Amino acid sequence: MQSVAGDASATFVIPHLEERLAVALNGQVNLYATNGMNRATGYGRMELGLLQGLVDSGAEVRVVDPYTPPKYDVTIIVGNPLWAKKVKARRKWVFTMSEATQVSQKWVDAINESVERVLVPAPPLVDVYHDSGVTVPVDYVPLGVDWNPPAFVHRDPDPEVFTWLTYSLGDLRKGAELAIMAFKRLYGGDERYRMVIKCRDSARWLTGIMDPQISLVEGEQTDAAYHALLAQCHAMVFPSRGEGFGLPPREAVLSGMPTIATAWLGMWDVAQWGYAVPVRELRPALFDTWDANAEGSLWSEPDTAALERQMQQIVRDYPAALETARAGRDYLLKGFNWRSVAGRIQQLLWEHA
Repeated sequence: MQSVAGDASATFVIPHLEERLAVALNGQVNLYATNGMNRATGYGRMELGLLQGLVDSGAEVRVVDPYTPPKYDVTIIVGNPLWAKKVKARRKWVFTMSEATQVSQKWVDAINESVERVLVPAPPLVDVYHDSGVTVPVDYVPLGVDWNPPAFVHRDPDPEVFTWLTYSLGDLRKGAELAIMAFKRLYGGDERYRMVIKCRDSARWLTGIMDPQISLVEGEQTDAAYHALLAQCHAMVFPSRGEGFGLPPREAVLSGMPTIATAWLGMWDVAQWGYAVPVRELRPALFDTWDANAEGSLWSEPDTAALERQMQQIVRDYPAALETARAGRDYLLKGFNWRSVAGRIQQLLWEHA
């Protein structure tokens, strides 16, 4: 801040103030989509939703990549903050997340060296980033769930065959094996119950499951095909050990499906939209190749006894569970839409112009 010495009528002048305020008020921002806006991935849908929300709210957005230079003052990098070192932009913000209790030192260094501000989609992640050593400001900005969401499905309150849905990426993080074991303990051998496992990536060990009650849907699907799968199922069980946000269970609720999920990190508010499974303990996170999480960081181990009780409660009073899902859908659409996300980002642009 500068002033004119010795002049009683002097006013304070911030360099480029008018230009920076105009940027904030108009919502001018560059968007660097490190996941290529791939609708099949969580980060890709995050990029697509953020772009839609900003444009719909009247912001001027330039999508940049290694061949398209930034046009505006602030560039929001979605996903991996290591890209911040490569992006030639004056002011860089990162919109990212974490699935464990500590961010890798590689990420921390990249953020502290190259990033002005970090945005995270869950309140607990603010502390995760600060406790990991991030020194720049970290703000909670909720993600939207309404980019091409599934339609609400009116389900039979008394189905002849009850189909459970769970989700996996072929590893242990999503907790599919916990869902399978709970299902078999409760409903093994009972033909009135089925389970479907949706696996987007390499199914690995899942392909070895030979059980007449359990089926596997493998590979990427179109949104229409995935929404049709949701419509065929009656409840979802998602005992994930680590989520930065957790879009699959929220999309299940949008379709009207009662959903069980671990109350941990990105799914901190599951009690507002579904059935919360408490964390029994924290254990070392098992990530093979992902560089986001620090060595020795922890993820959750869900309480499997509580998980089974929630499954039994849904089956025992399915009409009430359907009402819980309907209320959860209203909660998500009201507080987690991309227009609201864009509004929060524009507010931050204004506050920190």
